[in-house]
Amino acid sequence: MSASNMTFIGRIGEAKVVYKPVAGEQPLWDFPDGTLARREVAAYALSESLGWNVVPPTWLSDGPFGIGMVQRWRDRDADQEAVALVGIEDLPAEGWCHIFDGLDAQENPVSLIHEDSPALRRMAVFDVIVNNADRKGGHVLAMPDGHRHGVDHGLTFHTEYKLRTVLWGWLGDDLHASELEGVEGVCCALGGELGDTLAELLSDEEITALAMRCDLLLSTARFPAPDGEMPAIPWPPF
Repeated sequence: MSASNMTFIGRIGEAKVVYKPVAGEQPLWDFPDGTLARREVAAYALSESLGWNVVPPTWLSDGPFGIGMVQRWRDRDADQEAVALVGIEDLPAEGWCHIFDGLDAQENPVSLIHEDSPALRRMAVFDVIVNNADRKGGHVLAMPDGHRHGVDHGLTFHTEYKLRTVLWGWLGDDLHASELEGVEGVCCALGGELGDTLAELLSDEEITALAMRCDLLLSTARFPAPDGEMPAIPWPPF
């Protein structure tokens, strides 16, 4: 109830869903009021265009508190962690990216790490494209089959650079050919069905900024670095 938008769990028949009504959105200083639900739906549309299944099925629908974002629930694997805090002395030797060191609530030194996996790399590329300002560790769902879903995409598609994420492990690395193909596909789709869908969810300026981010990513062909004065990591990280 205290988050940027009130979040509820509900059911449509036997299907478990997440419901975030527009009426429960809190005013934010840097995003237009009443737009978070549409941004979540736009993120799903872009995920579908990429073909990477980053975002679970998401749509706008009426509910007990009015129109809002509805998303199919995904049961994560409680035995897996794609993003984690570990003791500085417990850093894994391989298979993980070390992001930064800090202190936990008990003043113990800890390190923030995330797995080095194709699924999480694709999510990081997706975040660059949608300009995700809030990729916390808890917004990454580790699925039993090794897939990774991303959730909570209300703070996306801003016209200004807003990338705040815990997935900085590939900073400066070259993008893989399949990742570049995904970005190229989005560029092409913006002139067709994807562009028509986003036109009902985002402003013209936001769609133009999206196209520019795709062009820049294709021209550099590598993961970007933090930019500007805003923190590079969302708070709290989890």
